[in-house]
Amino acid sequence: MSDLAIPSEVRKTLKGLAVDGRITLSALSAIINRPPRYLRAFVESDQDERLFADEIDVLAKFFMVDPSCLGAPKRWRRPKNCN
Repeated sequence: MSDLAIPSEVRKTLKGLAVDGRITLSALSAIINRPPRYLRAFVESDQDERLFADEIDVLAKFFMVDPSCLGAPKRWRRPKNCN
C-alpha cells in the first residue's frame, strides 16, 4: 500500500484549504511561481497527477498543514492536521 495521498483527495483538500483561507487558486499558483491557471487545472483534473515536492512544501507551509495532506510521502510528516 502506498503512503501517498490519493490525488482526488489532494485536489479536494487543496480546494477546501483555498476556500477556508479565502484565497484564490490563481493567487496560490503565483505563490508557487506557476501560471495563474496551474492549480485550477490541477484541482479540476481527473488525471492521476501529483504536485511537485517543492510546490507541496510551499503550500503546506502557507496553510500550516501536514505536507502529506497535499500528497507528500508520510516521511515528510509534520505535526499539523489537514484541516
